[in-house]
Amino acid sequence: MEAPDLELIYVRDPMCSWCWGFAPVLEHLDARFDLPLTVVAGGLRPDDAAQAMDDQLKTYLDQEWRKIEEVTGQPFDRAALDRDGWTYDTMTADTAVVTMRAHNPTETLRFFNRVQQAFYAEAVDVTDTGAYPALLEGFDIDVTTFVEALTSEEMKRLTWQDFVTAHRMGVTGFPTLLLRDSNAGHILTSGYAPYEPIEEVIRGFLNEQYPNAVAGLVCALDGEPC
Repeated sequence: MEAPDLELIYVRDPMCSWCWGFAPVLEHLDARFDLPLTVVAGGLRPDDAAQAMDDQLKTYLDQEWRKIEEVTGQPFDRAALDRDGWTYDTMTADTAVVTMRAHNPTETLRFFNRVQQAFYAEAVDVTDTGAYPALLEGFDIDVTTFVEALTSEEMKRLTWQDFVTAHRMGVTGFPTLLLRDSNAGHILTSGYAPYEPIEEVIRGFLNEQYPNAVAGLVCALDGEPC
């Protein structure tokens, strides 16, 4: 039997705090369902949309991070809020994930998670291209090749292309997770959501639309491996 044409599409930003909160949910979903997963850069505050880290933004982020910690249990290192003269520009981090996707697509989600962890839990300045050689440790990619690509016009163009794609899909916030069926995209969540209701929606869709294939698409279903 031919496998159905299905794909999970995750539209996110490495410097989106609710995406960091969503990280364990997405990892669980990726392990649970045997579906391709494409990571798309949404563009939270790139280039001209960047914001200076002034007192107002610091207060807002501190409150937001505390809320996300409480809801999701994800850790935050608030030293990131104490940088003087720093600008919250997500362009480099977005481009880094697109660069990994272009050179080693199977590592995209893991690398995205690594960049998130570095920024939120370790207070690494991921707007600085000099931070990335250390973040690439453990990934199957040549560091020199990656850094050269990260600063190239081609990777920046591809990243802006992702922003346009996200907009055309109707994405208005992050994280957004979609299930693509042939040429149609079904939004599973727009904004943070816990694991259980998303799994229920995906399983319901698969049972309704692909009942003969669902057992091979859901890992550990009734104790059976994929």
